[in-house]
Amino acid sequence: MINLDEIILDLDIDLFLKFSIRLLLACISGLLIGIERKRKNREAGIRTHMIVMLGSCLAMLVSKYGFYDTINYDASRIAAQVIAGIGFLGVGIIFVREYDIKGLTTAAGIWTSSIIGLAYGAGLILIAILVTIMMFIIQIFIFEWLDSDQEKIKKIIIITNKFKTMHSIEKFLEEANIKHKEKMIGYDERGIKTFLKYKIIDKKDNDLFIEYLVKNEDVNKFYFV
Repeated sequence: MINLDEIILDLDIDLFLKFSIRLLLACISGLLIGIERKRKNREAGIRTHMIVMLGSCLAMLVSKYGFYDTINYDASRIAAQVIAGIGFLGVGIIFVREYDIKGLTTAAGIWTSSIIGLAYGAGLILIAILVTIMMFIIQIFIFEWLDSDQEKIKKIIIITNKFKTMHSIEKFLEEANIKHKEKMIGYDERGIKTFLKYKIIDKKDNDLFIEYLVKNEDVNKFYFV
């Protein structure tokens, strides 16, 4: 029969409050890191980052304190499995479409969030807060600065009938002073498929380029990736 007095005595209020603070801070950190991903409509947003960090924090608490009364217990075993497990979650976020790869930043953020959660669970509060702030700065401020330049970079797949068509397209870009580089992907039933990456300074240049592709009879199809 369960002894109610033993259960009550096993509840350490001070320890409960300490753990609650760690779990709460983990959720707040997940919220901050997930804000930038949510703003960009990424696959893993606020809720995902909060849940990952909360779960990691709890896993660390269980790993560190859940087996303290067991002989020769290893407090690192559960924590190690969290890092490996989150790696599989990250793989599900990364995907490749044509020549473009998406999800790398989100996957890295999820993985780092899990480790921040472990740090909270281990009691490394100041370190966890510091890394959260660093992640917030990297995602919000540094990425905002980089994205302002990324918006000028266009990635397009062009399907043509002849090899020489790409030469004429390159010539047009050079005359328009548009920096570019290309990589042929291969063939399909529609023709020769080429990936083209170029940078525009003025939106009008991009409009002129699109108009040129539309009017080019040797271009079967084109689409941005």
